[in-house]
Amino acid sequence: MDSTQAKMLIVSLLGKSVGGWLVEEELGYGKSAVVMRATSGERTGALKVFHPELVERYGEEKQIARISRETGLIGSKHPNLVEIYAGGKCSETGHLFVVMELVPYRNLKSSIKDIPTTSIRSIIEQLASAAIFLEERGLVHRDIKPENIAISENYESIKLLDLGVLRPFAESNLTDIDQRPFIGTLRYSSPEFLQRKEEHSLEGWRALTVYQIGAVLYDLLMKREIFSEFSSPYSVLVEAVLKETPDVYGEDPDLVRLCRHCLTKNPGTRLELVSWNDFTTSTDANLTVEILRNRIKGRQLHFNDTSVTASIGAAELLRLQRKELQDLCSRLGAAIAIALNDLQCFPLRKSLEESSYDGCSCRLLIFFEKSSEIGLHQHLHVGFSLTLEDQNNGKPIYTLKACSSLAKDELSLHQFDISKKLITGDANEVINHSLLEAFFLKCLEAAYQQLDKSGSEIESSQVVLDTIK
Repeated sequence: MDSTQAKMLIVSLLGKSVGGWLVEEELGYGKSAVVMRATSGERTGALKVFHPELVERYGEEKQIARISRETGLIGSKHPNLVEIYAGGKCSETGHLFVVMELVPYRNLKSSIKDIPTTSIRSIIEQLASAAIFLEERGLVHRDIKPENIAISENYESIKLLDLGVLRPFAESNLTDIDQRPFIGTLRYSSPEFLQRKEEHSLEGWRALTVYQIGAVLYDLLMKREIFSEFSSPYSVLVEAVLKETPDVYGEDPDLVRLCRHCLTKNPGTRLELVSWNDFTTSTDANLTVEILRNRIKGRQLHFNDTSVTASIGAAELLRLQRKELQDLCSRLGAAIAIALNDLQCFPLRKSLEESSYDGCSCRLLIFFEKSSEIGLHQHLHVGFSLTLEDQNNGKPIYTLKACSSLAKDELSLHQFDISKKLITGDANEVINHSLLEAFFLKCLEAAYQQLDKSGSEIESSQVVLDTIK
């Protein structure tokens, strides 16, 4: 719909009633519909009327199905989601329409450069809350971007707008009205969504939502549109969404870390790194300066100069993966030694290391001698498994798994089932001094608790300790 067609439709509707709503004035228009201020009794709303040619071209039944996704939310309220009042087909004019809350806020896209840093965390938390609200009802927004977010003048409250591309999780055969290659906005679409390779499940759609929230967070932190340097031509922007990892930095290292994790290209890895809990406000009141310092240090990301180009052959890539993993495993061993030396509460130890043939994982076993002097009457074993999850465009993501057990004799790595995840992240997050210290202390405490139950002896040759919930 061009501007002439939009003006003609608006003029034909002014002063008339659509679905029981009196049209009062124009608010704007887009490719598929016009939006006008309308009233019904004492209620005022934003009335969206779809262009008749669009409806005719793609079929009224499909458009009504799309509208029904929005009207399914009538009566459901969330402080950060635009409220739907009515919708359907007007019996008098024949027009298809949706009426929603008229939000008296300005657009986030036009306000990006004015948003204070102190407001960003709250904005993202509210945005995630709206997305969770939809997810709990089996729906995904699919077009989260600054242009579809309204923000109050004091930057304290936001509303997620434009529910026109809502989609139920499970309906993979559902057809979108305008038949575009993808529904949403290219710049803020995840790679798998752009290529229409998204998984039609709760996890698949959550991965898209997490990415889009991360893209909004990028704009807020960097005060510019994501991939702004790749805006034209169209093919360059497509390539950037698929392959470029945006550089992001800011005053809050936790938000920077969250943003980078949200923008991870691989959807599976993205969900390994990000959960809904990561969007909630943390409370630091009870943290000591030392703990806070270590936590922030562990979470900060550093720019990685390593890049893996498409020209690298499979054999060379495998060699580089093995070297990076071996180096990281060595760093892990060194970090463990430092942590144990700092703690000064463990007996003598030795380490065993094993790397996989495919170069994607390595395992490390720490074996502690029995020590009657400290009341450790059985051998404590602590095992780690470090796995390369995703090359992530030259900024690898790893998973560190761990477990611990008491045993009468020394165990080998093959007798150890290392299956519980400790952390997923980049190299600096995985090799986290405070995380390792805390885990070893939990292992030792669990060992003492087990010995308190069973005495100095254990019934079986090996007792696995519950140290990771």
